[in-house]
Amino acid sequence: VGGNAATGRLSDFESRGIELGIRQYGGIVKAPLVHSIRPYVEGKIGAAHIDDINVLGYQVAGTPGAQNLRLYDSDIVPTASAMIGFETPVFNRFTLGAETGLRYTGGLDAAANSSFFTGPNAFTGAVDTDATWSVPIQLRGRYRF
Repeated sequence: VGGNAATGRLSDFESRGIELGIRQYGGIVKAPLVHSIRPYVEGKIGAAHIDDINVLGYQVAGTPGAQNLRLYDSDIVPTASAMIGFETPVFNRFTLGAETGLRYTGGLDAAANSSFFTGPNAFTGAVDTDATWSVPIQLRGRYRF
């Protein structure tokens, strides 16, 4: 910002969502170290509610600015994923699984905060409202009662 340091702390990223999907299992395959693995592919679609994202205690060159500077307004965004993975039995009723794939999350709604995004000291381009793609790597367990 014009040679002046801007400081602040980002608020927690809080998201809640729901997804529906389908999983197709392949045949059981013998594997070393474990007795067998069961591969699968899955696809999911859904929606997530993401809370406001703020800069808390915002300051420029030691001068306090707004208490909470909003970067993103809360929003509901679409989600989708395509995953591959496998499960392996560990104990009688417990299986361990690993999966990875490609995940899409829709773009967030940038806050209309004119004091932050306009003027000579603006943080132009600081907020990205584009959708995101990620490659999650997950380890999970399942116990059957």
